[in-house]
Amino acid sequence: MPRQDRDIIIAVDFDGTLVENKWPTIGCRKPKARRAVIFAQTKGAKLILHTCRTGRELAKAILWCESIDITFDTVNANIPSAIARFGGDSVKPFADYHFDDSAIGYDDESPQRLVDAVCDWYGIDPEDRPNLSL
Repeated sequence: MPRQDRDIIIAVDFDGTLVENKWPTIGCRKPKARRAVIFAQTKGAKLILHTCRTGRELAKAILWCESIDITFDTVNANIPSAIARFGGDSVKPFADYHFDDSAIGYDDESPQRLVDAVCDWYGIDPEDRPNLSL
């Protein structure tokens, strides 16, 4: 049984999180991060691409994500349901979780913790959780 009556919202950073940080180019993909985000997406998570990229570099990042089957509900903006929930549109997008390499405590195990958080949110049995280390 889900923990909440709505889908989880996750803000996902690009440089340093989904790919190695090689800004302005796109670094090598981080496979565990990709699997964690796709897992969240398949469970119904609402995804925000939350990045400092703008213009052409942002467009390239979005296309890159689409090429590996990650699609975002919004880019650097609130999910419409969050705007309705809070009665306005803040500058900082609301998210239940921020998947970002610059977050305190971020490390190589963060993709697995994201999967675990999604499983907890949606009430997925611990035995049915994917192990990203395999």
